[in-house]
Amino acid sequence: KPVYEVFAVQYATLKDFPVSGLVRGADRTRRMDVAAMFWVIKGEGRTILFDAGFYRDQFMKQWHPADYEKPSLAINRLGLKPEDVTDVVISHIHWDHADGFDLFPKAKIWIQKEELEYYAGEAWQGHTRTAADPEVILGLVKLNTEGRVNLVLGDAQEIFPGITAYIGGKHTWQ
Repeated sequence: KPVYEVFAVQYATLKDFPVSGLVRGADRTRRMDVAAMFWVIKGEGRTILFDAGFYRDQFMKQWHPADYEKPSLAINRLGLKPEDVTDVVISHIHWDHADGFDLFPKAKIWIQKEELEYYAGEAWQGHTRTAADPEVILGLVKLNTEGRVNLVLGDAQEIFPGITAYIGGKHTWQ
């Protein structure tokens, strides 16, 4: 069986975040501090990030994160450099999970096919509010043209030995 080490990396805190932004139907006045995190999975000759955090100025200005450290620098605590990352698995396209995908220059990107297709097309056709960022979508499409994006085809797909991707609870399109 494959053996992996898994590390949680906190790179920021979002102070006074509205709980209603996390839990449907929650009291709109209730707020809490939220740890901004991603995961590093090491083993089988790979260094995998599960999500990539955020770093673009617009998110810094909007959310004013405390204790912020750019995700590509936060991995230094584990003795890693950005070019050591072989793969980035994007759980979903929201800015706080996907924005930092381009901080890791040698990494292959993994994302659900239907997630990328929806946010590269249909999501922008109506008046649907989305936490997806156009720069992230354009960047992913560009990396796809360079052969650096792997599209996951639905639920329960083993993407690495012993690591399976699931669709989940539909927090976003797929």
